[in-house]
Amino acid sequence: MLAAVLGLGQALLTWTTGGVPGTSVAAEDAAVSASRILVATVPYATALAVVVALRRHDRRLARYSLDVWATGLALAGVALAAWLLVRFAVALPGASGAPYGFYRLKLQITSPLGDHNTAAGLLLPPLVAAAVLAARNRRWLMGVAVLALGTTATLSRGVAVVLAGTVLLAAVTASRRRVAGVLVAAFVVVVVGLTAASVGLDTAAPPGTAAPGPASQAGAGPFGTSVLGRVDLAVRGVEVGRDHPVVGIGLGRFAEVADDLPQPNDHAHQAFAHAFAEGGVLLLAAALVVVATLAWRALTSPSGPRRDLVLLGGAGLVAHAQVEILAGRLGYEVLLALLVGLAGAAAGDAGGAAERGPAGPAVDPRGSDPAGPALDAPGSGPAGG
Repeated sequence: MLAAVLGLGQALLTWTTGGVPGTSVAAEDAAVSASRILVATVPYATALAVVVALRRHDRRLARYSLDVWATGLALAGVALAAWLLVRFAVALPGASGAPYGFYRLKLQITSPLGDHNTAAGLLLPPLVAAAVLAARNRRWLMGVAVLALGTTATLSRGVAVVLAGTVLLAAVTASRRRVAGVLVAAFVVVVVGLTAASVGLDTAAPPGTAAPGPASQAGAGPFGTSVLGRVDLAVRGVEVGRDHPVVGIGLGRFAEVADDLPQPNDHAHQAFAHAFAEGGVLLLAAALVVVATLAWRALTSPSGPRRDLVLLGGAGLVAHAQVEILAGRLGYEVLLALLVGLAGAAAGDAGGAAERGPAGPAVDPRGSDPAGPALDAPGSGPAGG
């Protein structure tokens, strides 16, 4: 809702004043403004609808077996991973032995939800969901394997770093050691796969293909932004937000103020810097509040599979959005909203149990989710314990 209001206000401002003062962002006619607002606000509006729908049924959600949510999320991730693996298999022959093969291959690993970096981040919560399921039922190890291979196919080295952090968090917070063990195995698959791709393909960046920014390596260009190039983009986002702090420059217009930086330059590659640039302090505050809400609800939920899913999946998703392209995209916003809703259901269920007192339904003393007999039943399934 806030994003839609901001988008409309920003469009009216640039349409009536001849552009955003102090930038290269020019005025738009009414038709172009309306089209841009519609496209740029769809992710936020959809996420809002998800949050509202889940909020209206917090207590009911808390009583559903987590199998429903974890299975749905894991299957969606498997479908995305399969798509990426097909793209990888089709593009690999053309990249093998070719100059700049690693970067050329990256360009082909796309999905309807975004580029290879965005796809890598979107696979993190489904990977956690599959690990939670596999901790109880070994048959889900196949799903974990597909998700790990799909993550490898994105050739995103940033996701490997984020996954390492997720594994460390799981070692400390996971309700079952087996959840952390499955994530460790997935991490090993990703690291081995990325190492093999780096050894087998030419990883040199194409020289002279774009004017680098102050910190970027020469030649990041259209074949992908280097780590230092992402620093340039994040810094530009902060600078633009600082110069236009109230409502930003307009949703979907970051590329217009970053056209001198290496591509892809339509995003700051850092969620909060991007929100600050396009939506000013209002959108930045909203982004911070959503993340803080997810963290608070997850950390205050009782230990169990539901907490594992929202805490580990949410941490991976949000962390990845700080180094790759995710924020402001349909998949990221909807996944974040879903995790916030599930975290609220878990916290609400804990509060309800406290209010019911000793006469209420029994709660597993190990802290497992009391929602249903599948994931939530202690020691159930062939891999319980």
